[in-house]
Amino acid sequence: MRKFLQMIRGSKLHFVVVAVALFGGGLTNFDSARAAVATTQVEDFVQRNIDKGYSILKNKSLADPERHAQFHTFMLSISDMPRIGMFALGQYARGLSQAETNVYAASFTEYAIPLYEFWLSKYNERTLKVTGTVERAADDFVVRADAVSITNPAAQPFKVTFRIRKAEDGSLVLTDMTAEGISLALTLRADFTAFLQQHGGRVSDLVGRLKSQTEGMISGGSATATLPQ
Repeated sequence: MRKFLQMIRGSKLHFVVVAVALFGGGLTNFDSARAAVATTQVEDFVQRNIDKGYSILKNKSLADPERHAQFHTFMLSISDMPRIGMFALGQYARGLSQAETNVYAASFTEYAIPLYEFWLSKYNERTLKVTGTVERAADDFVVRADAVSITNPAAQPFKVTFRIRKAEDGSLVLTDMTAEGISLALTLRADFTAFLQQHGGRVSDLVGRLKSQTEGMISGGSATATLPQ
């Protein structure tokens, strides 16, 4: 009887060990499958919107004002400009009232979208193709892309990355773009910090500067822009 009970206990233990191993393996496979699906969705999002953005920028039938307007609407639909703006503001975002935050976010949006247009326009003679993704977290991805020359495909491609986050509603949004290792969001943050250090940390001064430069871009009919000085 004792031997029989030992056999039963051993069998149960073996079953538990096997079950745990299978369950753990199942979880690993599930996580891998989830990550693969998420990566595919993010890469599709980036490639689809790269193509859509370039269809606007390369449309020669559009007058400049109409092209800028269409690209502006397009960028609002795929990016989180207030989030990018608050990151660019850094430590100076602390202490702002909601009204001040709203004014700054609106001014930043009107200023930053032409910068993205300018950056992407630099690759008008190239084709951007997604090459891979790094999942930093369940809601944070960095998508890599090559900017390949249309006229000389054998030439070394430029490296571009897109930082993609998930919004509260689960939708994907662009929060940064990096070209040849230079991040637009980090560049803005460095320049905004330098400006604010010279202006007593007054965000209202930065807002005035952004509005002035945005008006200059609009009146000049160009998407090129200089950063605050």
